[in-house]
Amino acid sequence: MIVYTLNQPDGCRDPHPSHHGLTVVHLSNREPMLEPYCGNEQAALRAAESSRLAALLLRNAVDDKRQSYAGARHLMISFYASGTGFIAQMAAISLGMPHIASLRGTDFELDAFDAKKLPKLRAAIEGATQVVTTNRAQASALATMFKLRRPIRTIHNALPGASSRPLWQPPPADSVRLVSDCGFSGRKATHLLLGAAAALIDRGLPVSLTVLGADFWLESHAYWEQCRQSYLARYPDWFNFPGQVSHEELDRYLLSSHIFCSASLAEGSSMGRIRALTIGIPIVSTANGALVDLAARCRHVRLCRAADGEALATELEKTIVEIRAGTLQPDPQLVERWRRHFSLERERTEWISAIEAALR
Repeated sequence: MIVYTLNQPDGCRDPHPSHHGLTVVHLSNREPMLEPYCGNEQAALRAAESSRLAALLLRNAVDDKRQSYAGARHLMISFYASGTGFIAQMAAISLGMPHIASLRGTDFELDAFDAKKLPKLRAAIEGATQVVTTNRAQASALATMFKLRRPIRTIHNALPGASSRPLWQPPPADSVRLVSDCGFSGRKATHLLLGAAAALIDRGLPVSLTVLGADFWLESHAYWEQCRQSYLARYPDWFNFPGQVSHEELDRYLLSSHIFCSASLAEGSSMGRIRALTIGIPIVSTANGALVDLAARCRHVRLCRAADGEALATELEKTIVEIRAGTLQPDPQLVERWRRHFSLERERTEWISAIEAALR
């Protein structure tokens, strides 16, 4: 397998040596070729030229490799349909090569509302040999919005080591600790989560909230820094913002907290939610993403509609009351089922099936 990248930022790492057979190819930087298009009035032309150059660079690189393996079958797989998926589809057309377009989350849940990105999304989805989504709601929406060449496949993300994860046990509940890995982002609705926690504190509930993660790189650092300082000033003992943490540290926060929270406006197959599911901590979350596919009827997972801070606060309060009363426990059988579901072997098998279908 060869992974092609375009304009990767500094610090992009090549795969670990243990990943045999996986090669990463960093394609040439196309920015110097775009210098004539530098004015605001030429922004649209620059964007079009940038996409064309990216498709040509990808086509040339794949064609060179294909000629080295003339007797093999070749397939292109792209991630994020309206960005790399569009580029990959243009290259695949030129090469006469099958293409699997994989939607991850933001590319559909956000870009479908962007008039400039929707045509790229449509070209990738309708042109691809096979479309793979990360949850069933995405698949249903795509089937309604676009003309598809074949049925959509949904493949949830996997979590390495899912079967051997520790099982959450209720910590002492004199005060209830909420934790989220959402960082600071409008698309993750961090502001709604902060507001919901503050509302619970104002009602006299003994609640604290830890938000793990950094500012989303496209958003205003100044805005989120002001937001953090405002909540720390008003509630100095109840909010905690440690920043980015490792997966191991995230698990330690999950095991020492009472509720995992997610206010995200949309999700694909969130790894943070998967980590919470496979540990067994009670969850209060917006009803979107793969979580709905697997946990909609689970008693220790509470779902509410997105973009509704009051509904989030209500579900949090109900869950806090039950935790303090000792009446809310994870379902061990469900947790074990989720651990099996999120295995690497299950995801590998489903991707092999999708690839074989696309090559027929």
